[in-house]
Amino acid sequence: MDASAELVVDALLGMHAAFEDLRVDDQAVAYELIAWTNKIKGTVLAVDVPTGLDASTGNVSVLDGQPLLVRPMLVLAMGAPKTGLLNALIAGDGQSWQVMVADLGISNTAWRKYGTRRRHGVEFGSDWVVGLRYQGGVE
Repeated sequence: MDASAELVVDALLGMHAAFEDLRVDDQAVAYELIAWTNKIKGTVLAVDVPTGLDASTGNVSVLDGQPLLVRPMLVLAMGAPKTGLLNALIAGDGQSWQVMVADLGISNTAWRKYGTRRRHGVEFGSDWVVGLRYQGGVE
């Protein structure tokens, strides 16, 4: 494949699918797509979490002792950053990622009932997408 795309949107596996859960032939295809994506000179935008990163834990898939992970420039979390994305940032992974969150219209009532311990979600104001910056050690 020619590796000259200007933009690649990484939404290969989704939040609840892991590389290890794929059938062997599907793993081969996913591996080739991940390798191709990591070779391009254009921008890579991952939706929710980069392929190869567990959305719940932040663990990276490993194949033959090597990390198997799309290396994006941008990560667009839908609604709120996923726990695995935050865990990866805390662990020092993804230091080059520009993380943004897209407003999906989650109501304040839902955030209070199902949200974080702080009982509120992302403050979007009038924007559809806001940038986030991880500050380690700040409460």
